[in-house]
Amino acid sequence: MIISVIIPTYNKSMYLDLTLSSFINQNFNEYELIIIDDGSTDNTKDIVSSYESKLNIKYIYQQNKGRSAARNSGLREAVGKYVVFNDDDRIVHPSFLSEHLKEHMTGDNKIVIGWKHNILTFLQPGIVFRQNELVQILANNPELSKELLQGSSINLVKKEMIERFHTPEFEKYIVWNGYDNFPAIINKYGDQLEGFYFPWILGTTANLSVSRELLDSVGHFDENFIGWGMEDTDLSYRLFRAGGEMKINRMAYNFHQYHLRENPKQIAPALRKNTLYFCEKYKELACYLYYRCWNLGKIEISTANELMRFANENNNVLSELRELYSIQQS
Repeated sequence: MIISVIIPTYNKSMYLDLTLSSFINQNFNEYELIIIDDGSTDNTKDIVSSYESKLNIKYIYQQNKGRSAARNSGLREAVGKYVVFNDDDRIVHPSFLSEHLKEHMTGDNKIVIGWKHNILTFLQPGIVFRQNELVQILANNPELSKELLQGSSINLVKKEMIERFHTPEFEKYIVWNGYDNFPAIINKYGDQLEGFYFPWILGTTANLSVSRELLDSVGHFDENFIGWGMEDTDLSYRLFRAGGEMKINRMAYNFHQYHLRENPKQIAPALRKNTLYFCEKYKELACYLYYRCWNLGKIEISTANELMRFANENNNVLSELRELYSIQQS
């Protein structure tokens, strides 16, 4: 087996259904899909079963243990030389897997970061859009203005539309270039991330691949991260420290399906706790700067990057900066 695709899921069966449908049309066939059902109470099992004759699927059910434990369960069953992480709500392009594999053919130290777009598959009351995203959606679908105001629930994208893929009826619900591509970083440092000392922050399990050999060398997901956030950033950091080379491939893209999300204020305490654990785990300047930049918003990414550049070029001040920012993290 060449590729193992790891997809954890929890109570998102209607989104998972469309995601699995998109794997049918892959132009590369030597892969397995490992679906880890992390204690779902909806019809997830039935949805997965409906694809067993169409896809090479392994289904694992476990009591709810969280993202890290779910992905680790999948990795224990995976047999592929390369591991691709894709979320349950992300529809993949037909060349998604072949594009990931193409990058690994240039060296097994690659950490491939795929590109991410958004798509509105199910209109539901309570879905939150960024302003620019809503503008794009309504520009292509003016009839949805009334439905949004009325709080309608509509299935917009059907499985047969995914099978035909790049057609007007499918593309009109797409919002290209998602915010989780870190546009501010890409615009400043380019796709090659030249001169950027924090490339590991771009490595999220929404769309990421790595060789099994490199993955095993650093260990799998740290199950001490509880609740929302940081378990994939932590893994990406370890892969980077082990000599992994971040490689962005815009053609290895998927589409995140808009869905109801937790209130940012509700997940903030868990994210802060997990980030502080990350800092304590490594006690490195890069981790402390990450915390001050992404959690506290006290410094700009360009400032953090300049501090890392200065520290890397002047080892005598590295320990002083590390001590300074470790004190300030609290």
